Amino acid sequence: MFYSTPSATNIDTIRDFSVANDTIWLENKVFTALGSAGLLKSTAFWTGDAAHDATDRIVYDRDDGVLYYDQDGAGAVEQVAFAKISAGLRLTNADFQIV
Repeated sequence: MFYSTPSATNIDTIRDFSVANDTIWLENKVFTALGSAGLLKSTAFWTGDAAHDATDRIVYDRDDGVLYYDQDGAGAVEQVAFAKISAGLRLTNADFQIV
């Protein structure tokens, strides 16, 4: 569970994450732009190196395995890395639970 404010000095590594068996839990009091508790909305997830529109909040860079939080999508506020997992995973919004 991620419950600390994301910052460049606070990037966790998740080893052996399994899309089939694991879920990443994000505290909505910290990740405030994610909305209410429940499954991450499909429109809030993007695979790439940066958000591509205003609704993207969690971005997975499949090339290097970095997960980013972007509070304003493709807006002016920069995304911030909060975790590193394996590269090349087939993550979707269903791998994230907002609590």
